[in-house]
Amino acid sequence: YKQVEIKLLIDQDATQTGILQGLEWLQKQVTKHDVGVIFFAGHGRNEPSIGYTFLPIDADPKELKLTSIGKDVLKRKLASLRGKILFFFDSCYSGA
Repeated sequence: YKQVEIKLLIDQDATQTGILQGLEWLQKQVTKHDVGVIFFAGHGRNEPSIGYTFLPIDADPKELKLTSIGKDVLKRKLASLRGKILFFFDSCYSGA
């Protein structure tokens, strides 16, 4: 690879907004000739009313629909990326 660009979100930067902005950044950076690698590590929940959701650092367990990142949002974001994408996901407490 000629060039590797990294966007690292840890601790206080791994907010809902920060993660979604990071995915937007990746969408702008990855071309059809590139390989994008995404690694998520954190907590998740599997709720009957909303299904699987990833919990950013600022998630509110009482307001998961508004403060977490649902599987449908993740699927849409990942599907919109060009090139080859590797997605590694480590999500404790998701129950699945």
